[in-house]
Amino acid sequence: MIDEAAIQKGKETEERFFKAARQIVRAPSWFLGVRRSTPEWDAVGFDAFVATDEGDIPIQIKSSHTGAHEFHRKHPNHPAIVMVIHEGMDDDQIISLILRLTTAAYQFLSA
Repeated sequence: MIDEAAIQKGKETEERFFKAARQIVRAPSWFLGVRRSTPEWDAVGFDAFVATDEGDIPIQIKSSHTGAHEFHRKHPNHPAIVMVIHEGMDDDQIISLILRLTTAAYQFLSA
């Protein structure tokens, strides 16, 4: 059974992520931008990609830690960074999360 409320909450959380991402003005030089995934990539668990000078960092967006844990349980080897965007987070907090998590991934990519 499809939970329409959960699907709607997921879409709203993704929109909040992309709204914040469009506002990133101070980022490291390697950070080239954020883009939505295609429907094909979305179907296999990639909601967004952060473009860098070392390649793309895949992102999975969740609205709760429960959703993130469930995603990891179902897909233990999935390469996407799972970002939890809580309901009370503002744009600055989301931007900080995007930059913090992608910086860690970038350091791994560029090592």
